[in-house]
Amino acid sequence: MIYFLIVLVLIFAIATVICGLGWLEAHRALEEERLVNHRIKEDAQNVGTSNDTTSVSEVETGHQIKRKFYRKPTAETYRNVFDFDINGQRILEDLTNVFCRSTYVRGGQDAERESCYRAGQSSVVNHILAKINQANDPNFKEQLDD
Repeated sequence: MIYFLIVLVLIFAIATVICGLGWLEAHRALEEERLVNHRIKEDAQNVGTSNDTTSVSEVETGHQIKRKFYRKPTAETYRNVFDFDINGQRILEDLTNVFCRSTYVRGGQDAERESCYRAGQSSVVNHILAKINQANDPNFKEQLDD
């Protein structure tokens, strides 16, 4: 009987230690999550106070997913990214080579679908080029479409 009580006390002590370790681990995870959220808020505030014209707002759309909504890019933004930056120029050149080919495909209904698909692909690149040209126009004045 005494051995039985000693075993029960030992099991209870081990269970208490295991639960305590689990609680400590959960507490550390919560503290780390608080720190990360605090850093995210600080970064969002820093973005809002910097000279960057992009505003960020986060919306929770699920259990672990946060989606950011940015202000609509202006023609000036397109020009800065794709006209002034060398990497943007390389990307635009690659997009043009891949997606701006002849849209017409000869044939029946499947060819018509392929023609529409190619036209949709090239319209994205054409939109980027139109925004760059709009920003390069000497009479252009930036207006936000909000």
